[in-house]
Amino acid sequence: MDKGDVVGIEYVIDMLGVRVETARKLFRDNKIPGAFRIGKSWLIHKPTFDQRIQTQIEDSRQRRQSTKPPPVPEVGSVSSEVTLPMSAKYAALLGPRVMKLRAARLRAARGE
Repeated sequence: MDKGDVVGIEYVIDMLGVRVETARKLFRDNKIPGAFRIGKSWLIHKPTFDQRIQTQIEDSRQRRQSTKPPPVPEVGSVSSEVTLPMSAKYAALLGPRVMKLRAARLRAARGE
């Protein structure tokens, strides 16, 4: 291990964009790979930390690409039922009666 392979807590703060207290808590909870303590100072094995961060970034990109939502159909693309582009959570909050009223207004606006 070279002298340049070991960096201090400031490196983690800059890389992760966290406060000093948060970085220390991550060290104490063993959430930072390659971290070790000498006296009162926390040090990090830089190549191990960088490799772990890069792996997490790649995993995040893969998860984001694999969980793309399906395309929202256009209003009126389904002949028997009017579909409105809104989240299921929002529709559940509105309730079925309000949704029927919105669908009726949409149909009336389209001239059906």
